[in-house]
Amino acid sequence: MALDPVVFQVMVPTPPEGRFSKLIGRLHMPQFGLRTTKIITAASAIVIALTMTSFAVFSVLSNNSSFSKQHGLNINTQSQTPQTTGSSKSSAALPGGGIATGVGGTSGTDSPVVTLTANPASVVTGSTVNLTWSVTHNPKSCGASDDWSGVKQASGSEKTASLTRVQVYLFTITCKTDKGTGYSTVSVGVTAPVSTSTPAPLGAPEVTLAAAPNAIFTGSYSTLNWSVTNNPTFCTASGDWSGIKSTAGPQSTGNLNAAKTYNFTLVCTNSSGTSATKTAQVLVRDPPPNVPNVTLYSNPVGPVTPGTAVTLSWSATNNPTSCTASGDWSGAKAASGSQNSGALNTIKTYSFTIDCRNAVGGTNDTAAVQVLPNAPAVSLTVSPGSMFVGNSATLSWSATNSPTSCTASGNWTGAKAASGTLSTGILNTAKTYLHNLSCTNAGGTGFTNNVALNVTLPPAPVISISTSPISITSGSSSTITWSATNSPTSCTASGDWSGAKATSGVAGTGTLSTIKTYSYTLACSNAGGGSSGTATVNVSSGGTGVVAPVVSVSVSPTSIGTGSSSTITWSATNSPTSCTASNAWAGSKSGNGSASTGVVGAAGTYTYTLSCSNSAGSGSASAVLTVIAVPVVTISVSPASITTGASATITWSATNNPSSCTAGGSWSGSKAASGSQTTGAISPAGSYSYSLTCTNSGGTSTSSANLTVSNPATVYCSGRTPCYGPSDLATHASAGNCWGWNLDWAINITSYRPNHPGGIQSGSIESSSATCNHDIHAVLAGSASIPGYRDSNGSTTHGHQSNTVNNGAGTQIAAFRVGYYDATKP
Repeated sequence: MALDPVVFQVMVPTPPEGRFSKLIGRLHMPQFGLRTTKIITAASAIVIALTMTSFAVFSVLSNNSSFSKQHGLNINTQSQTPQTTGSSKSSAALPGGGIATGVGGTSGTDSPVVTLTANPASVVTGSTVNLTWSVTHNPKSCGASDDWSGVKQASGSEKTASLTRVQVYLFTITCKTDKGTGYSTVSVGVTAPVSTSTPAPLGAPEVTLAAAPNAIFTGSYSTLNWSVTNNPTFCTASGDWSGIKSTAGPQSTGNLNAAKTYNFTLVCTNSSGTSATKTAQVLVRDPPPNVPNVTLYSNPVGPVTPGTAVTLSWSATNNPTSCTASGDWSGAKAASGSQNSGALNTIKTYSFTIDCRNAVGGTNDTAAVQVLPNAPAVSLTVSPGSMFVGNSATLSWSATNSPTSCTASGNWTGAKAASGTLSTGILNTAKTYLHNLSCTNAGGTGFTNNVALNVTLPPAPVISISTSPISITSGSSSTITWSATNSPTSCTASGDWSGAKATSGVAGTGTLSTIKTYSYTLACSNAGGGSSGTATVNVSSGGTGVVAPVVSVSVSPTSIGTGSSSTITWSATNSPTSCTASNAWAGSKSGNGSASTGVVGAAGTYTYTLSCSNSAGSGSASAVLTVIAVPVVTISVSPASITTGASATITWSATNNPSSCTAGGSWSGSKAASGSQTTGAISPAGSYSYSLTCTNSGGTSTSSANLTVSNPATVYCSGRTPCYGPSDLATHASAGNCWGWNLDWAINITSYRPNHPGGIQSGSIESSSATCNHDIHAVLAGSASIPGYRDSNGSTTHGHQSNTVNNGAGTQIAAFRVGYYDATKP
């Protein structure tokens, strides 16, 4: 069976115009080194390129119809069963998905060594990246350039602005001391998000091709990343590479030993008959003379699982006088060598940096090793795997590799522990229930999907019912025997018996006196359906021709509360000549009928008996009615009238053992059968109703009480008397009958006149337009602002001693006070 080929596509952006020249510009300083590429990215790219090249070529060719025909390939398109169990690695474990470490160098002596990382190394448009840096040798200044800017501290972390263009962004930080300079540049690839919209009609292919880095020293290598849209059928490389290429990939250039500009061209064609071309360039230069050029790499490059050790190998050219390790290792190092890291147990990205320098300058290199656990392996089972409705099953699960979270979906949901068991609960719907569980740790996600529980309907019950004997004479009895298979949920009798029945049993018919065929039917059902069965008993006279009446009496309902009524229903067979009621009712009755008990006011048990007779004898029957006392509710509010802001107390009680009491109206909630409770401070004014409803098995009753809330009476002059307001003073507003007020005193200005020389009128401050019915405090205080006031000298103010101005028992105007004044009084 031929399988459909799968082509992996990685979107890698083209570096922006101008970035290349900026980066190369740094190479003109002979004391600066340029890191050719990040080891972890290059090694990952090589592994993927080697494993995908042959498969990708075959994928492209086998999708080409002419190639398939020439080589006898017959690919049958078929749908694949969804994967139910598996795992996916964290994006951090994939090439370009982890942390990018910057490259850089130093010049001068005692130069600062700059370490700069970007996390993540690649994003889609609209995302941000976290930049983290640290610098040695206590730099005097640090500045950012390229795609960020500004003065920076010697160490820190900063989130970029939104990266909106499809390109490679460069972030550089340069730090200086009095004697030297160091810098580091990190790159971040930005791609377009995968579109979920309906594809447009097929057009020409669109090729994206980029080299990272695009400037290296001789003897180093770059990594080519490319992708092609619009279903390309064929891609061919030319220039400084060649051959058939897949429609996406990374691929190493291999070591580039000549100092020149290398051109890598890719031409892709699709079924539309059109093609597209893209070229990426890598500038290869000789290393700066005399400056140590240090190279550091790890084996394996990672990601690795916790507990793994890696081997760090390094070498430096041009006779460095010192090499110093930093980051997750430390100390002086030789110019070349290798070292075992020891077990890397923490889940993180380890950073190993080595800085080598001589009198001319120095460079540094960093190997980043990411430690990630294996993704969890998830096991999920359901037991039993199939069952009838009305039952439950148990889900059991476990996950390895210490997941940080587990999430259920499908027919169960929510966060789950790493292992456990859980009942489904009773399932009453017939269907296939599917259960999924995914668990995640730093290394990725493991899952088990579509674990099925089949819930079906049971077969309908099969009923067996019989009577023995099947024929009797009047006054005899028979026995009913029955059973039902397939676990019925209910069985109900009808015909000449009634009520709910067990799924199997034996019962007597009782004395059968009426000459007829008695019918006994039993109907049973379950979730799968229902069925019924019937058995009969034939009753004959036995030769006498007349039998005594058989009486039936019932009450409905059989239980009521006081103040209610029930209905008595009765019948008598075999033509009774008389029927008489007794006990709780009385009188002669017909052979059949119904009647109300009437309203029953007292609690108790009431028996209704009926006796009927004919020439063959008599029969009787009784029915019992239970009357339950309904609660009697009493509620009051004290006091019944209050002012706003005050409170009252609600007191209540209910007799006859209520099962519940509920408040209504202006209060709410469940209440005890008796108690008291404050209303709390009440506002605004109005009428408030407090009701209480109590219930027992006999019935319900309600009572309520009202509370009146009024606004308090207004108090003027703080309760002092006599108290005057504006309307009072308005009646004393003319010369000869002139009142005014001094603060809270009402003053008789006419009486005060002989003791006050000057003023509008000779020897007086009395003036109907200036002081009568006015505040005279301003006049007394020498700061009058009353229109029309002027003393005999023409002044609008007149000074007084303080004991005249200020109210008090010893003031000079005390004798002319007529009472108190309140401007708010009507």
